[in-house]
Amino acid sequence: MSRSVRVIGDNSLDGPLPTEIGALTRLIHLRTDQNSLSGTIPTEMGALTEMLYMYLSTNSLEGTVPTEMGAMSQVQSLYLSGNSLNGTVPLEMMALTRIEYMWLDNNNLEGTVPTEMGALTTLYGVGFNENNLEGTVPTELGALPLLGDMYVPAKGGSQWGRR
Repeated sequence: MSRSVRVIGDNSLDGPLPTEIGALTRLIHLRTDQNSLSGTIPTEMGALTEMLYMYLSTNSLEGTVPTEMGAMSQVQSLYLSGNSLNGTVPLEMMALTRIEYMWLDNNNLEGTVPTEMGALTTLYGVGFNENNLEGTVPTELGALPLLGDMYVPAKGGSQWGRR
């Protein structure tokens, strides 16, 4: 069976993501960004253990980021920005040891940036701006060897910070 790529981004799709998507276990690239998808991210996404690139940004997704997504052990790019996701950044996401890009900006996430993120040594870009996060940026992020782009809420007006 060959690996599969599904690109359905930048259309006028609406409604929820089907839970059956978790049965596409050979899926490596899912791009549904810039649509009008609603509802929650299915917990079944955690079964996509061969996923490399997932783009769910710029939709109307809500609810929490499923902890099951931490099982997507091969994922390199995860774009969840521009939705209405809430809750905290799941610590299970810190198991994504191959992650290079994690964009969670422009949501309604709360809590703090996990210090455990300092263990994601392949991380090149991360975005947390335009959320409801509080606290300080963990010093552990400063030790990440490849981190080139980091967007976090900046105090004093600007929503953008950059390393």
